[in-house]
Amino acid sequence: MDITSKVFDKVLCEAEELYDLYWIFDPTTELLAYHKSDTNTVLVYPLPREGTLDDILSGLGEYKLKLKFQQKLNIAIGIAQGVRYMHEECPEGPVAHGQLQLSNIFLRYDLEPLISGFGKATWIHLEQPSSIFDKRCKLEDPLNHGSMELLKSDVYSFGVLLLRLFCRRQLPEDDRSLIELARPLMLERKFHELLEENWEIYDMHGFYRVMAAANQCTQTKPTSRPFMSEVISILKGDNFSDIEPSSSSSSSY
Repeated sequence: MDITSKVFDKVLCEAEELYDLYWIFDPTTELLAYHKSDTNTVLVYPLPREGTLDDILSGLGEYKLKLKFQQKLNIAIGIAQGVRYMHEECPEGPVAHGQLQLSNIFLRYDLEPLISGFGKATWIHLEQPSSIFDKRCKLEDPLNHGSMELLKSDVYSFGVLLLRLFCRRQLPEDDRSLIELARPLMLERKFHELLEENWEIYDMHGFYRVMAAANQCTQTKPTSRPFMSEVISILKGDNFSDIEPSSSSSSSY
């Protein structure tokens, strides 16, 4: 089987799994073609030539891009806005991505991030879909504990994604090991130990906001993690967030 066949099979599998979900996502990517038969449903989108964010950071993309801090920050905010749409703005209820990581983020030619990899996504059906979340992201919104943990698991994954996007590549591949290494350094403001040796920070305030957002997103207790609207406010500097220790309570991720 050639690469084209493998890619088609992957797209076909994902399209079948997301047939009931595709229409509730923010339509920011041009749909090139649509096909439905008795057994299959296929959605065709442009394949970004730049590759995934993981490819680019690893130097494996077709274009050898060396992203600057502000470009990474814009990408992070763009991803956060996409996740916020899924969690807080989908008209038929929240959608938990379930596999938010660098390898599932494509970049367009203009560095606009595109979220992919929805094979493990969960559409959370609500009895009152007209009032899912408001802009204040109140904790009393009509989600049960399990559904809330699904969304907050995405928030945790976004915090890990921030660390892998902005910090050096030679970090533990396991997410929990990464957090165990990074959290003490973030608390002690030893950011330089998380960076590549030759990477200079020209916006220390901006980098602090990134670390504060990563710290908040990776809190141990899911209920202590912010909503994505709040994460965006931290990254943009609209709201200040200090870097504080995580609760020691055990929880799922």
